[in-house]
Amino acid sequence: MVEAKLLRKKLKNGLIVDKWDLVTIIEKQQAEIEALKAEGEIMFGFVKSRGAVGQLIVYKALMEAQEK
Repeated sequence: MVEAKLLRKKLKNGLIVDKWDLVTIIEKQQAEIEALKAEGEIMFGFVKSRGAVGQLIVYKALMEAQEK
């Protein structure tokens, strides 16, 4: 996400942005999405097996991920 913010800053300042910058950012974000999906599936299984305690743990993990 940091790279996307830097790219936005470049665009806002009128700097030239290389198309490979965009491709790199998209590829990294796609990999991040896939990793989050896999982690979400693991967390869902954990919640089902642990009940309310699992829900709290997963909630905390999601809040920490959102801060990034």
